[in-house]
Amino acid sequence: PESTVPTLTLVRPRYSNRELDAFEDLRQRLRMAFLNADPAAIGQIASASARLNQPYLPKPHLEEIVALVERNGGYGVAAAHSGTVLALLFPLSEPGGHGAHIREQLDGFGMPILAGFTLALPSQPEILYT
Repeated sequence: PESTVPTLTLVRPRYSNRELDAFEDLRQRLRMAFLNADPAAIGQIASASARLNQPYLPKPHLEEIVALVERNGGYGVAAAHSGTVLALLFPLSEPGGHGAHIREQLDGFGMPILAGFTLALPSQPEILYT
């Protein structure tokens, strides 16, 4: 969105024990998703984490954007827990062949795409730690 978050003075969320347990579960699932090189699981975990933080630092149109990503073959949405940034996670190929449609929808929400980039895994992922 057009507004920014004063991250230097932002009061940190006070998560409940239930939320902390949920984050711990997501952290463990994320570790396995990375070890298994499973981008679909990483996207689902990212969206779940974004939803957990939504009561503390709401991202406008989060659910609509998650739905847009899922409808167009994406994996999920990662959200900055201390800012306004959302990252839409898609396969390496163009997002469902609907890149222009996605940009149009995001512009309609007042959330322009600021950057786009591609991450690629080697054909045989190397496990750096266990």
